[in-house]
Amino acid sequence: MASKHHVFCIPFPGAGHGVNMMNIALALASPTVTVHTLVHSIKQSGSWIAATGQAPNQYMHLEVIGDGKWEDWHPPGARELVQTIMSDEYTASNEAKVAEILTRSADSRGVALIFNGLMGKLLGVAERYSMKTFLLNPTAYYMGRLGSCHREGASLTEKYALRGIGGSTKPVQAELGDVLDLTQQMYYMMFKPTLDAVSGVIYSQTNTGLDGDDYQQKTLIAPNNLNKAEYMVGPLLPPWFEEALENRSGTAEKLAAASQDYECMRFMDAQPEKSVVYVGTGSHIELEFEQAKAIIDALRKHHVPWVLLFRNDTDKMRSLLGGDSITDGVVAPWVPQLEMLLHPALKCVFSHGGFGTMVEGIYAGQSFITTPVMSDQFIDTRVMLHLGIALGTIAENRHVSGMGREKLTPFWPADSDKILAELFDSIFDGSEEAEKRLQNARNASLALRKRMKDAKARTGAAELQRLRRDMVMVGS
Repeated sequence: MASKHHVFCIPFPGAGHGVNMMNIALALASPTVTVHTLVHSIKQSGSWIAATGQAPNQYMHLEVIGDGKWEDWHPPGARELVQTIMSDEYTASNEAKVAEILTRSADSRGVALIFNGLMGKLLGVAERYSMKTFLLNPTAYYMGRLGSCHREGASLTEKYALRGIGGSTKPVQAELGDVLDLTQQMYYMMFKPTLDAVSGVIYSQTNTGLDGDDYQQKTLIAPNNLNKAEYMVGPLLPPWFEEALENRSGTAEKLAAASQDYECMRFMDAQPEKSVVYVGTGSHIELEFEQAKAIIDALRKHHVPWVLLFRNDTDKMRSLLGGDSITDGVVAPWVPQLEMLLHPALKCVFSHGGFGTMVEGIYAGQSFITTPVMSDQFIDTRVMLHLGIALGTIAENRHVSGMGREKLTPFWPADSDKILAELFDSIFDGSEEAEKRLQNARNASLALRKRMKDAKARTGAAELQRLRRDMVMVGS
């Protein structure tokens, strides 16, 4: 018998958002709630599902839109991607699929639509089918809360104190420019109207363990003006990954399986414990060739083995680092990140400071160095430094929106070589003090992991059930 209620999830076509949408879709799907995830590409969405590490759910179905028109679509930049998902054609393709599904399920009804804030035209689809709307937010609550302090004419260097983050007794001193995207005209023209119109916001990767019991930051002078239902259901991570540090035998099996498929994991297997630096900057950020080479050269100075994730023109990057003569590292177009973060040979993570990698690294008990570029990465870096999880950062926040750039690469200061050398000298020189710094950062991650796991154990299931209930109650 068909389920009575149908929920439609429409992911933003990027790995970070895509994986998070798959996580919430799999979590919501049940015998009474069928979830249809409308995707532009079966191939790409398959990789998102694989990245969740979740078990299959018979009540979650993938449905491709536009008769597969976008199956092999690879937008050259952020601007082209956003223009496409905001287009009438893309919206109409999603609506056509909704209509098709509801027509073949005549005894059921659509109750909710979950989507990204840049896909505001979907509000009209939901209205025509009398469905409730929810935004999926895979960032920390503190990002939006800091952004809500912005007002016309405010300086991007204006400071605000975020209290209770990660249980810290000292406030995080943040700047509006740390959340630049929430201060720009595009946010007020495109994202904010959608945020104001939806029924609720789903926070899929955070909870009060990170954002604090007073996550709404009531002590800030600027009011929290969201005024809608909020659901902290996260972090939504694969169950095996959440318990990986407790279930060592199960983790070993996962790592062994990854070694069968990936050269980078076989390289890790051959390295001593806590010896390798993983350099990976997410699914949208890419280091310049010169930046990647500078990082590896600095690691080589200290004889530190490395794994470099470099998706575009991997062969050229490999050639710049020595080609077939490389013995101290691996240049890879793809890395199984969860398994990489859990590998006993991992020493430290050099990342873009994105929230997804931050949470995964916390759950793996890792330390960080960051090079932020855009979106949440500057505020997340500030939080990681404040909590002692990150040991340093190399980037300039020039207050340039990602939408205004052809390439999403970090801005480095003119003396970046000196900064990088001094930072790596203090962390990777093999001294007792350097090893102590690394271990202190790992311990800070483990302490925050415990807070987040405890918070999820207290409220995660109830929050998910409240979300499911609120969706189903629509129109009843």
